[in-house]
Order: sequence, then structure tokens, then C-alpha cells
Amino acid sequence: MGPAQLVPELSALAVDGGVLQVVRWPARTGVASPSVPAPPVVLVHGYAEHSGRYGELASALARTGSDVWAADLRGHGRSSGRRADVVDLDLVLDDLDRLVDLVKRAAPLGTPEGPAGWPPVLVGHSMGGAFAAAYASSRPGKARALVLSAPAVHLALRPAWQTGPAQLIARHAPWVRVGRVPAHRLSSDPATVERFEKDPLVWHGLVPVRTAVAMLEAGRRAFAGAGSLHVPVLLLHGEQDEVVPLASSRKLFEALGSDDKELAVLAASRHEALHDGARAELVERVCDWVSRH
Repeated sequence: MGPAQLVPELSALAVDGGVLQVVRWPARTGVASPSVPAPPVVLVHGYAEHSGRYGELASALARTGSDVWAADLRGHGRSSGRRADVVDLDLVLDDLDRLVDLVKRAAPLGTPEGPAGWPPVLVGHSMGGAFAAAYASSRPGKARALVLSAPAVHLALRPAWQTGPAQLIARHAPWVRVGRVPAHRLSSDPATVERFEKDPLVWHGLVPVRTAVAMLEAGRRAFAGAGSLHVPVLLLHGEQDEVVPLASSRKLFEALGSDDKELAVLAASRHEALHDGARAELVERVCDWVSRH
């Protein structure tokens, strides 16, 4: 894998002054990279994890000519904040907006969008997929395309009697934490599960109730704005996913207003298709799709 570069001058990227770790995998030049640069990419990781888990995908994208950026979300990885606690969805989307603006300004001269900058492709997994979809829906023109891996929009499809108590608890007892996702449900690859379980930057505790409510709200915004979302979308979902139901991705796909949309159901994959047995082929597929958009 190609090396990631820390971007220390952006250590205060968070809109409220919090510390976010930002990393970059610069586009590689040479015979493997096209003469015309591929679009930049912003990776948005999922719940409890961190951007470093996407080094394989980021390095592959960089080899095809994309400049790849990511930030550990607040409360995740090396960023500041109570562990895995998404205090407010809008703060996270504002963090993402600042990163996207940075990436646009950093785009090389001569890109198709000219001096205004080149909007990135957003690649989001699970909670990050829900955040990316909500972001693109609420900020037209900021993302040129979306790659969503098992986006966690399923909570928005649950009835109010199921979601209402969590929202009430989040308002009055935000320190409360609820269930846990067993690592074996993420991937069928034992080595991936072991690395996840031993990763010190992964949160292994219970889910903060505010984080669940942030995912709920992100899913609602994603569905509310899906019909007016006309950027290209590649939706990936493992058929064996026991964390986020495949049915929620099917519903989101049907709701999308884009004429350029694709739903890939991956027969042998669990929740983390990009970390499952067929990941090499899937990474290649994502790189090819991004390079064409």
C-alpha cells in the first residue's frame, strides 16, 4: 500500500475547534496513472473505526490518479471527542464540508471544473455512507459522485415507536450507551475480524445513544433528498450483511433521482464488503467506477 500523509496543519479542522486527524494519499504519477487526473476522493469511514482501515482502497485509488483524503470523524480514531460519540449530525456535516472545500482548492490546475475547484467523489461506508448521502443531498454541487458501501440509513425506516425512545434518551441522558456490533458480523475473513478486534484505534464498547440518533437523522435526510440527488451513485451491499439490512439500500436506490446509478449486491460479503473475501475485485471495481466519473 502507498503511504498516507498526515496533514498536521489541519489539526483544528473541526468547526468548533476540535482536533480532527486528516490524512492524504497523494495521486501517484507514472505509467500506472492516466495523463488526465482522476477526480479527487474523500473517504468517510464507518462507526467505531477510523480512516486508516481504508489504506488498501485509498492506495489503489491513488495509483489510478485520484488524490485521496480522509479525516477520522470526531470521537473516532485519532480525532478528539468522547469515543464514538457523534454529538450532533450537523457538526459532522460541517466538518465534512470544510474538508471537501479544502480538497476542491487542492485540485490540480487544468481540471474540468477550472479554478473553482474539482468536487470530489465521496466514498462512505455504513455510518459514513449515511453521512455522505445526507451531505450530498443537503449541499448540491459539493460532491460529483457517491460510492456508498452498506449505508446505515436503515434506522430511518423504523417506526416512531422504535426510534422515539432513543431520541428522548439522547436529549435527556446523552451519556447513555446502547448495544454493540459483534466483530464477526463485519466480515467472513477471520484475519480481518482479528485485526479489527486488536486495533487500538477502534472503539470496542457500546454505541452512544447520540450516535444512533445521528445515524437515524442522516438516514432521514438521505431519503428526503434522494429524489433530487442527480449525481452518479454506486451502491454496494453484501447479501450476507446482518448489521445493515440489504432492503434499506434497495429502498434508497429506488428513491434516487439520478439517471446514473448502480446497485451491486455482493453475494458472499457481510457488512464490510471492502474488507471481506472478495475485496481485491471490489476495490478494482470501485477504482474503475471512480475513474469514469
